[in-house]
Amino acid sequence: MKATMNLGQTQTLQQSLVMTPALQQAIKLLQLSRLELEQQIENELLENPVLEAEDPVVEDGLEELSSPVSTIEQDRNDFENYLNSYGENLPTGSSYEVPEDDYEPPIRSRQSISTELMGQVREMDIPDKQIQAAFILINNLDADGYLRVPLEELASEHYPQDLLETVLTEVVQELDPPGLGSRNIQEYLLIQLEWMNHHDLNAPYQIVRGIIELFLEQMDKKGLKKIVRNLHCTEEEAIKAIDVIRSMEFSPAHGYFDYDDHNITIVPDVYYVRDNNGQYRVLTNDDSLPRLHVNQDYLRLAKSTPDKESYQYVEKKYQAAKWFVKSIEQRQKTILRVAQSILKFQHGFFQGGPMHLQGLNLSQVADDIGVHESTVSRVTTNKYAHTPWGIYELKFFFSSGIKGSSLSVDVLKQHLKELIEGEDSKKPLSDEKLVGILKAKGFEVARRTVAKYRADLGIPTASARKNRL
Repeated sequence: MKATMNLGQTQTLQQSLVMTPALQQAIKLLQLSRLELEQQIENELLENPVLEAEDPVVEDGLEELSSPVSTIEQDRNDFENYLNSYGENLPTGSSYEVPEDDYEPPIRSRQSISTELMGQVREMDIPDKQIQAAFILINNLDADGYLRVPLEELASEHYPQDLLETVLTEVVQELDPPGLGSRNIQEYLLIQLEWMNHHDLNAPYQIVRGIIELFLEQMDKKGLKKIVRNLHCTEEEAIKAIDVIRSMEFSPAHGYFDYDDHNITIVPDVYYVRDNNGQYRVLTNDDSLPRLHVNQDYLRLAKSTPDKESYQYVEKKYQAAKWFVKSIEQRQKTILRVAQSILKFQHGFFQGGPMHLQGLNLSQVADDIGVHESTVSRVTTNKYAHTPWGIYELKFFFSSGIKGSSLSVDVLKQHLKELIEGEDSKKPLSDEKLVGILKAKGFEVARRTVAKYRADLGIPTASARKNRL
């Protein structure tokens, strides 16, 4: 009997969540990044004359267009139902897709480019710490794809210079397009040379490399003799090498960052700020979002016109404008609720920094604020938070936890690395001893877990570390 009731409830829910165009639009707005939302608002203002970006003038006695049951309220209820339950009866990984005919490619922005690159990083099998370091580096690339900021300026206690150097050369510079994050033209040309050397290099490798490193600004007729003399090559070999270099790209981005500004700017959706009592709270960033309202003059026009076709046109635009405004309001409220929940679960991070990041999954936040997990996933994608420790994508705060502890795997690995780095090189710590030390620090881990994470960090066994001496 109970199974029958649940089936009936599921059928009723699925029937009530009809994907109307208005609901489709609301879902789309929920998924947009900050800059994409700003562009979408501009588009709506151009397309809908009823929608205006000014402070509304509210007059008493003005009634809204409505049918016996308000379409706007019904759609709004549908959207709230969607936030609470949409996707719970779908297979894992399923998501609503906008029909192909209605699809508009997302607007390519500085923020979306950064997100694309981070998407590539997340697909790599690397520790969370390196993923976070990659985000720092990507956020500092210039319009040509170069990293002009010295690593020592980007380094911090939690992201030391040697870590940033490793992530830059082994992660960021391996992204598509290759060579992103090169610090100068020589480094970028050498990256290309290594690739060409494994494919179709049409000149002696050492000569090409020598010109890049020593004679890059002397590749003219006058410098040719100097190249031949110093690199001990023939003139023909030098000319071939110069031709190879001239065929290379000189900008790592080569059109990838197609925008006017020379910085990749991440615009936060929320700010985590500390009040006078030392407590953190969340503020939404509404500064660049225009205040929207519906022009009531069109409502008067619709009521007074005898032309049925004109009335229907105005009513359609009016309802669309009302729904658009409500959808944006709902979007901002949902982002705020998710951000507040993250603050609750990750309080240690805000007080002490990334080393205090807790294990957290989407379902915990979903249960906390009463929405479906798929809603949290959409809200945290391409949305960013300004924190005392830097700007992070909201998805950053979700990571796997350690069994028996709320601490994240990334934090455990960092502690493990620090213990091994500080060990007596003559008496390296065995995995069993590491387990004991970690347990004293509050980590309930098995020896095989320590062995796995040690291997993930590229650290050999205790006996192998001792044999290095």
